[in-house]
Formats: sequence, structure tokens, C-alpha cells
Amino acid sequence: MSKELANFNKSTKKDWKEKIISDLGSDNGFENLINDIEGIKIKPFYHHEDNIINYNCNLPDFWEKYQFIDAKNAKTANKKALTALNNNMTALCFSNPNNLNVLLKDISIENIRIDFKNYKKNFPYEWQKFSHKKKVQGAFHKVENIKINNYLNTIYVKEGTAKQQIESALYQAEKSKDNVQFHFTIGSNFFLEIAKIKAFRILWQFKKKQDPYIFTSTSLSNKEKINQYNNIIRTTTECMSAIFGGANAIMIYPYNQKFEKTTDFSERIARNQQTILEKESYLDKVVDPTNGSYYINYLINELLTDFKIDNVDVLKDCNDYWLSPEEINIKKKYT
Repeated sequence: MSKELANFNKSTKKDWKEKIISDLGSDNGFENLINDIEGIKIKPFYHHEDNIINYNCNLPDFWEKYQFIDAKNAKTANKKALTALNNNMTALCFSNPNNLNVLLKDISIENIRIDFKNYKKNFPYEWQKFSHKKKVQGAFHKVENIKINNYLNTIYVKEGTAKQQIESALYQAEKSKDNVQFHFTIGSNFFLEIAKIKAFRILWQFKKKQDPYIFTSTSLSNKEKINQYNNIIRTTTECMSAIFGGANAIMIYPYNQKFEKTTDFSERIARNQQTILEKESYLDKVVDPTNGSYYINYLINELLTDFKIDNVDVLKDCNDYWLSPEEINIKKKYT
């Protein structure tokens, strides 16, 4: 790596502020850039001189790519499931499941994750019988009394501000004695959603000394029927927030899920969004890409301000080393 970067002078926070004020033409212009998001005061920029804590966070190495399928018609749902699995999806979420022999025909249930939601009261027992002696993985999107190895109950995180969602997830989990996954809905506030998932992961690792399993889905509340293709942009950025935040599982609802029956096209687009982000944007090849972002770290600190936590020690093996812009060798470990 060249040493060209060494020729640049270091810029202080004061230098940046003076430059911004100079470009805007007045101090008032700078003050007008200060914003407020969910009660969090947002400054125009952040700098290392702010001394923001950079919490260590253990993120998953990959994410499960879920396809949502309405399974009222088991035969049709089976075809949709096979199509999804043949097109880069690694997991399925069936709503209104029934007739398991038809629904799961030709599907190797031991090699994928399968979640169920909106099912009848006795369905978990039907699934237990159907999957007997098979090593299945997934979750019920409720809290059930039945115990199946490697099957999780789901804690739905109540809507609200990012901080309220974290508090809701923690409160519900502390009342539960079961193995659970946390279902967070991802909204359109790109950076805050990243911070929300990372903040909860940091908090859970500190309190429980283990990693939480976080299931995320794109929001339905912000999707519009008018100019509905804009919903594809929304779900893409929401998916990116989930990836950067460290979600274990991501489910993108089709862009028209909220207001009409989904089509083969809209379901294919939902699949392709995750495929493009993984296979073409290589978002699965970078570990914790937002680590060191002053802004995101500030948001995380604000979300965790009511919780007394120490930093979480995280150390993983890395197969290579990196040379930083300052010509510093980064060890074959990262935190």
C-alpha cells in the first residue's frame, strides 16, 4: 500500500465545523442542521474527538434468507416453496400451514429452517409428529408449551421507538424460560435501524453472555399502493439495515404484500433482492462493516444510555490480515 495518505494533514473537529460554517455562510446554517430522531439529538457530523464508545459486537457470519409463503392451499404453497429453495432461499416461513404431507413434499426439511405462523392451536403437535426423529430447525411465531429440539419460540417486539423496542424485547425475554428468537420489524430509518439491532445484540450479549437469535422482517406499515414499485427501494434499504445490524434471519415481504394478493413476480423480486445483496453486492463477505462509524456508534450509545453495561469482549479468528491506511498491520484477530 502506498504512503500517499500520510501526506494529508489531520483535521480536527474544529476544522470540520469551521469548514461547514464557511460553506453554509453562517453559524445559523450550522445550527439548523441539528436534528432530532425519536428523541435523540442528531448533530451535523461526528468526529473521533467526541470519544464515543465503540462497543464490541459479535455478529453472525451469515444470515438465513427467508421466503414468506401463504400456505392455505398446501399444493400451491409447496410449489412456491420449491421455487424459493431452488432460487437461493435457505429458509421458509409458512403462514396458515396445513396438510404437511402435501405442503412439504420433496422438501428436505432437515437441511433448511422452517418457521410457522398463523396456525391452528393443535398444529405444533402435528408438526412434532410429522418431524419425529428428524433434525429440524426453525421457530413457531408464538410462544408454545410444546418442546421440539432446535425449535424456538418467538418474541414479537412491540412497535414503538427503537429504544422502546429494545426495552420490550428485553422485558419479554426476561419473563420467558424458553429458547427464543426475537422478531424485529425493520423500518425505513436506515442508520437507526442498524443501531437498534446492534444495540440489542450488544445488550443481550452483556446480560446473558450469549448471542441472541434475531429474526427480522421488512415493515408493512410504510408501504404504499400508489407508486408501489418504490416499495422495492424501501424493502432493499430495510434489508441492508438488517444485514449491517447483524440479523440472523431476514424475510423480505413482497412489495405488494400489504394491499393485494402477491404475484409470482412480486415474490421473485423479494427473493432477488436478498440474492443481489449477497451475491452481487457481497454483503456477506464483510464482517461488521459499520464498526467504527462514529454516527452509528453514537446512536448505539444513545439507545443503551439507560442500561449500565460494560464493553463486551469479542474475539474471533480471521484467516487473513489487513493493512490499514496508516500502514498498520491488523492482527489475524478482530474484535
